[in-house]
Amino acid sequence: MNHDGRGFKGKSQTENGEASGSTSFHYAQEGSIISGSYQGGEIMKGTLRGLFNSATIISKKKRRQLFFHQEILTDGRIRLHEKWVGSEAEGYSIIEGQESQLNPI
Repeated sequence: MNHDGRGFKGKSQTENGEASGSTSFHYAQEGSIISGSYQGGEIMKGTLRGLFNSATIISKKKRRQLFFHQEILTDGRIRLHEKWVGSEAEGYSIIEGQESQLNPI
């Protein structure tokens, strides 16, 4: 599934995470290369880039490895279950797509 042009919102996370329901994510994808930006809540601005199945997230102060798998919700939106690992911490988060895959953009 291609995530190019898709928007996501933070849904839940471990206690040590920085993203929240106020954090918006926007992805671009070309083949297996994915990039994106995110901001909102405690995050001023962050970026990510990498391959579709694992991406390196670079935020203002931290560098993390991100692993995720996706789930298609009954309404057609994408939910990403993420595990992130950095030199100082690791945790889990869930972000959900803002548009349905039933009507792809």
